[in-house]
Amino acid sequence: LGFIMVSLPFGVGLWTTLKFIDQLSGTGLEVVDHAVSGTKESELLAEHLRNEERTLRLYSITTEKEYLKQTEDYHTQIDTLLFQLLRLPLRTNVHSTIDEMRQARNVQRTTIISARDGTIKGDPQTEIAKAIESFEEQQNQVQDIRAGIQEMMEREITGLKTTTEEAQRTLV
Repeated sequence: LGFIMVSLPFGVGLWTTLKFIDQLSGTGLEVVDHAVSGTKESELLAEHLRNEERTLRLYSITTEKEYLKQTEDYHTQIDTLLFQLLRLPLRTNVHSTIDEMRQARNVQRTTIISARDGTIKGDPQTEIAKAIESFEEQQNQVQDIRAGIQEMMEREITGLKTTTEEAQRTLV
């Protein structure tokens, strides 16, 4: 009975320590996952956006339908990346920026599909030029998204530090 009474505080301490270690490791893995996926996806987003703009500019010069197909492929990849970015714990304003970008890109996609099908209303060159002009705003939105991802990483790291400090105080 004496042995159990003496070892009980050590057992409770060990259990508490394991609980905090599990919590910290889970939080740490989540922070790393968010940082890696956010960084990777934002880099791919910027790259695909540049490639999409390049192929659409090539189409405006050559009017070869192959460039529209490539543009559509990049468009689909960018939409997938934007959807993946919405799953990250970003601030509401960054989610709003992503939603605005998706809506503007839907209009752009309509122009691209209309050009491909030959059903574009108005002057095709003018409509394609408007679509090309929209890339500048999209690049600005990508920069805002990147800043939001950076802020998310800093916020999550600060939270992890706070949790670690609380765990240290409790264990002491």
